[in-house]
This record gives sequence, structure tokens and C-alpha cells, in this order.
Amino acid sequence: MLFMSLVVSAVTAAEPCEAPRVRDTAPLVAAMAQDKVLGLSFTKAAGVCVERGEACDQARLECSTMLTATIQKQVGFDEGQWLRDMLLPYNGASYPMTRPFGAAPIAGDASCNIEVAALTAAGQRRAAQAARRDNIFQEYNLYARWTQTQLQKCKERVASDEAKNAQAKAESERLAAASAAVGAAEALKLKQAQEAAAAKAEAEKRAKDAAEAELRRQRDQKDLAERELKKREESELRARDEREQVRKDMEAKAQKAEEERKKEKLEAEEMRKKEKAEAEEARQKDKAETEAKIEKAKEEAARAQKEAEEKRLVTERDSRVAQQKALKERLITEAEANFKRAKDDEALKKQAAIDAVSSSPAIAAAAVAEAAQAEKTRAAAEKNLFEARQKADAIVIDDSFVRSAGAILIAGGGSGVDTGFGLGVMAAVHFGIWGTAPPEGMASGFELRLWGRYFGTVSGPAASAIDSLLTARYFFGSIGVGLAGEVRALNPTLATGSTIRGGVGPAVAVAFVDNHETRVVFGVNYLPVGNTMDGLRFVGDFEVSYRFFTLHINGGTAGRVAPAPLAWQIGVYAGLRASW
Repeated sequence: MLFMSLVVSAVTAAEPCEAPRVRDTAPLVAAMAQDKVLGLSFTKAAGVCVERGEACDQARLECSTMLTATIQKQVGFDEGQWLRDMLLPYNGASYPMTRPFGAAPIAGDASCNIEVAALTAAGQRRAAQAARRDNIFQEYNLYARWTQTQLQKCKERVASDEAKNAQAKAESERLAAASAAVGAAEALKLKQAQEAAAAKAEAEKRAKDAAEAELRRQRDQKDLAERELKKREESELRARDEREQVRKDMEAKAQKAEEERKKEKLEAEEMRKKEKAEAEEARQKDKAETEAKIEKAKEEAARAQKEAEEKRLVTERDSRVAQQKALKERLITEAEANFKRAKDDEALKKQAAIDAVSSSPAIAAAAVAEAAQAEKTRAAAEKNLFEARQKADAIVIDDSFVRSAGAILIAGGGSGVDTGFGLGVMAAVHFGIWGTAPPEGMASGFELRLWGRYFGTVSGPAASAIDSLLTARYFFGSIGVGLAGEVRALNPTLATGSTIRGGVGPAVAVAFVDNHETRVVFGVNYLPVGNTMDGLRFVGDFEVSYRFFTLHINGGTAGRVAPAPLAWQIGVYAGLRASW
């Protein structure tokens, strides 16, 4: 009996119910989120890279960054550990899975620099892997709840076994006590039979004591059963409280996991919307860039067509002028050559006729006739030459687009200053290097112009001056800009010497007409550098030239020898020029 009690106590003392083998699902949830984000990165790159460009390169770079980070985070990750937990028996029972999980290869994509179809397939693989891990996560939560249920059942079964063992122990003790009581009564009866009536009283006393002892034992047994029952009830209450706490903990954990999953889902949705918006923005940007390129190509084509048309017109114009010049030159050259030949032939035949008259009268008549015919031929050639010159003069060559390559001129005139009036003379020269003129307008190019002037006053205080102005201007069509510099000698006399002044500054000009015959140009020069004595120093020049005639109107601010307020001068000069 003692051995059985020890065995029952040892079995009862050991923990018969295995604790649940539940793993932390945070790594599984993190891997699932990483796969979702990486799948979206693959899908985004596939959508953007339909057309090559900067947006595609950026999307591939973001995808590569996300792929590298995901690979590093999932090094050593094994989703099979959760599957193995669900396949192993727990407390003698096997978990009934609600969904199948077959063997699936781990997505091993290693690059984002692949074709669009491969990017799409990679995104689908990552999305499928994320869905599989989400299913494992959901199934593992169900498994965790199942293990808690099995643990509770095990504890209830153990408690029931403990109660049965306690009841069996009590019954065994009661039977043993009863057996001992029966043996004592038989011995007492035998002794009473031998000792007769004297022992009867003692037997009755012992029977009474035994009955009392039995009553006490039964009372003790009842108390023990009540204590065991109370203990079991308390144990059941604790177990129920523990189960309730575990259930609450599991529900809280599941709720937290659900909230995190919803949060991650919302974040993934927001990211998807953001990526979709970015992709749409990139698409609109690419569309705008494409339209801009198309528009630019159209503009370039129109510009090229316009340039080709202008080039054609210029070529036709130059060819027409060249043909007209060649025709004009050919008319005169051929007529002059014919006239010279006829004239030479006339002279020879007249000399031959004179020689024939003096030497051979027989052939004189024929020689004279030939001389007369030669004279008629010469007269016809002379008439043809006159007509050819008239025809050449009648050919009007429009070369107004050809700018003047250069000219030299000299002119005289008068100048008015703030202190009186003077007379003077000026000379000027200019050279131009011009490009090809467009169909309409003037040619662009570089021009260098120099003029010098001397004048002296004839009324007012006696004064004289020599000044020169050099301008270097580049003409963009009719508008010229450049640099000007001047040197002036005020009152250049041998007795007192002269005051030399100079200045440099910007120059602008407008050419209204500029060709071989006509030139109408207006220029303004601002010369502040070096003209510290005169303050503001402006010089203007207006030139009107036609063939051999030229007219210049120039003026501006002036200065005196001594420091004085700002003065002015204006002059008009007319003269001759030669241009080429």
C-alpha cells in the first residue's frame, strides 16, 4: 500500500502536460512585408521600364536597393520552422491543418537589371511568396490557439485522474481498516470463548473502541476527501483562470498581429498608391518630354526647311546675278572682239587696196571692193558694239544685297560749338568683311571704320582741334555693336602745345542701306573710359552716301582745354567718296 501511494504521489508530482511549442511570428511577418514591398518594386520597375529613360533607370536603382536590403535581412530565414511545429504531434495529438502547404521554392531573384517580362515575373513570385507566408502566419495563429486548447484538455484529464486516484486510495484505506477490524473481532471472540464471561466485557469495550475508531477514521477520510475536493476545485479554478489569461493573451497577441498586418497592408496600399502616382507622374512627364521632343523636331524640321528655302533663294539669287553679270560681260566682250577684228581687217584691206592701185591696176578694183566691204563690215560691227552696250546697260542687276566692302572719302564743312562756329575738313575710310546675305535683309559681318577731322573756329574764342575716331563693329544684319576709341588734340599750336584727350567705350549702329552705290548708316559711341575731364562723352555720326557723293552729320559732347562745364558740338560735311 505504501509503495502504491509513493508511485501515485510521484506520478502526480511530475508535470504530465507538455508546455505549448509556440514560436514568435514577428520574423515571419517581417519577411512577408519585405516580400510585398519588393514585389511592388519589381512591378513598378516593370511598368516604368516599358520605355527606356531616366525614370526607368531610377526605378531599377530603387528596385536594386530594395532587393539588396531584402536579401540581407532574410539571410538565414527559414519559413519551414513554423510548418514543422504544426506537423509535430503535441501531447499525443496532431494538429488538423485548415489549408495545404506544398513544397515551394524560395524566390531567388538576384537582379533588377533584367527585361520587363522578367521584372513582372519576379514581382509575381515575390507577391506569391508573401501570400504563402501570410497563409503560414494565419495558420500558425490557429495552431497556437489549438495548442492552448490541447493544454487545457490535458490539465483537465490530469485533474480527473488525480481525483480518481485519491478516491481509490481512500477506498483502499477504508477496506484495510475494515479488514483489520474483522480480524480483531474474531480474535476477541476466540479469547472470550476461552476466557468465558470475564473477557466478554473487555471484548465489548474493544468493539466499542473499534467502532469509535472507525467513526473517527471515516470522519478523517471524509475530511480528507473534502480537502482534496476543495483543493481540486481550487486547482480547476486556477487552471481556468490560467486558460482564460492565456486565451486573453493569445487574443491580444492575435489582435495586435492583426492590427500590425492591417497597418502594413495600409502602408503597402499607400506605398502602392504613391508608386502608382509617381509612375503616372513619370508617365505624364515622359509624355510631355516626348511631345516636347516631337514639337522640337517639328520646329527643327521647319527651321531646316526654312533654312533650305532661304539657301535655295540665295543660291537662285546669286546664280541669277552671276548669269546676268556673265551675260552682260559676254555681250560687250563678244561685240568688242568682233569690232576689233572688223577694224583690223578693214585697215589691212584698205592698205592692200592702196598698194594694189600703185602697183597693179589690174587687181586694184577687186582690192578696192574688198576694202569697201571691210569698211561696211567694220561699220556693222561698230553698230553691233553700240547695240550690245545698250543691251548690257538695259540689263539691270539687282545687287543691292551686296554690302559695301570698303570706301574712302574726303569732305569739308562747318561745325558749330557752344562757344562759336568753325570750319573743318574730314577724311574717313571703312572696310567690311561680310557673310552671305539672306533672301531678305542685309548680310552680317565685321566692319572697321576710321575717320579724322580738323576744324578751327571762325567766330567766338579762337580754338582748333584734331580728332579721330576708330570703331570696330560687328553687324547682325542691320544692327551693329562693338567698341570705339578716340584721340583728340585740343588747340594744337606750336607755341602752347596741345592738350591730348582720349576715350574708349561701346559703340552701336544701324545700317538702313548699305551696298555698292548707297550707304545710310547712323552710329552712336559712348566713350567714358579715359575722358575724365569731359564727364559724359558721346559722339554720333550719320552718313548718307550715294555713288561718288557723301554727306556726314556728326556731333556730340565736347570739352575745352581747362576744366569747364560740359560743352557740345555738331558738324555737317559734304564731299566725294570712292567705294568698292
